[in-house]
Amino acid sequence: MLERLAQDIHQAGRTLLRRSGFAGAAILTLALGIGANAAIFSAAYGIPLRPLPYHNAERLVLIEGRRSVAGASEPVRACSSD
Repeated sequence: MLERLAQDIHQAGRTLLRRSGFAGAAILTLALGIGANAAIFSAAYGIPLRPLPYHNAERLVLIEGRRSVAGASEPVRACSSD
């Protein structure tokens, strides 16, 4: 079984050397995909996934409601860290 795997890997290497354009395109596609993935993850981690810069940030809450003033509805917010 390992001999067959070694033969397959050797054959794949020879085929890629013969078709260097295809190998280059495959490597370029992988490099662009990995690079784009790393860039998107870095941006996503830097914005919403980074912990909030507050002491006990996991205990922060936001309560929002609406109240009617002179026939118009306006938001009412109350923030708490407890």
